[in-house]
Amino acid sequence: MVASEEMEEVSKSQRKRDAQAVEELVRQLLEMADSQLELLTLDSEISASLLQARSIRTHSARKRQLKFLAGLLRREPEQLEQVQTFLNGESALQLDEARRFHQLEKLRDRLCAADQRPEALAELRQNFPAVDFRSLEALLRAYRGVEDKKNYRQIFRWLRQALVEEPSDSPSDESD
Repeated sequence: MVASEEMEEVSKSQRKRDAQAVEELVRQLLEMADSQLELLTLDSEISASLLQARSIRTHSARKRQLKFLAGLLRREPEQLEQVQTFLNGESALQLDEARRFHQLEKLRDRLCAADQRPEALAELRQNFPAVDFRSLEALLRAYRGVEDKKNYRQIFRWLRQALVEEPSDSPSDESD
């Protein structure tokens, strides 16, 4: 019996660190967009507390509700695990979106650089054979250098739209 008590004994500092980690998870939930939050299924009590905390604007009351919500989650380990898994998945999605965004920016820069344009166009045609490139070519002809921010942004929008329409043909999705 003494051995099991020693194994279960956790230091006060560790309990505080664990509580602060749960509070950070709750803080992330509070800052999350409504559309993302709807994807998470929680108990009715936790959902109600979360909605209440999101509606509170005063700092001290919001902090108090955050701590209350963290306490609810600590008492429900399966709910806590679900929230952690959900938030880890969301951060992975955000990283993937950021990576795709940066790839599109690099491709746009290559298209806008006159010396790299033919290679970039050939790569695009190879990766997206079903896309109509006439509008992109018109945008590239209209692009007048670094000062032409309007066409620079329109080229990016065209690339993003082409990537969204055919995400499976993108070379960046080979790990899916």
